[in-house]
Amino acid sequence: MMNAFVSRIRRPERASRAPAVLGFFYLMPELRTARSGLMVICFLVGCENKSVTRLVEGSVTFAGKPLDHGMLGFRPTTGKLVGAPILPDGKYAVELSPGDYQVTVNAPQKLPEGFQEGDPLPPPDPNALPEKYNRQETSGLSAQVEAGSGPQRVDFEME
Repeated sequence: MMNAFVSRIRRPERASRAPAVLGFFYLMPELRTARSGLMVICFLVGCENKSVTRLVEGSVTFAGKPLDHGMLGFRPTTGKLVGAPILPDGKYAVELSPGDYQVTVNAPQKLPEGFQEGDPLPPPDPNALPEKYNRQETSGLSAQVEAGSGPQRVDFEME
């Protein structure tokens, strides 16, 4: 008799745990259908390709010669800065979304071969890239990336 009383007490406890584990949506069939529909809609919207990019490539020259090191910075009107390394032959390639970009060039002076930490810094190179190209406000460089397929060529010639 005592066992029957104990089992009656435990059964509701076990039954009450199931809804908590299964969640609120499993209790009501109407909400299960709505939830399934919302999941399908979210999946379809999530599959839409919103970030279409295009390969932009070109060359970077200073005083008529290819710039053999450094980094290009592409800042869109809205969004984050995108960087592209300048290769030793003066070329670059980067994936960008269509739009307008302000461009900066950062090409710090190269240290001489055999330079070690603690050595005195070499004198500034008179042929080095002017500091104005490193600032967004003063670089005067821009790029307009158009929607389309295939690479788009954008060259930067600095004096």
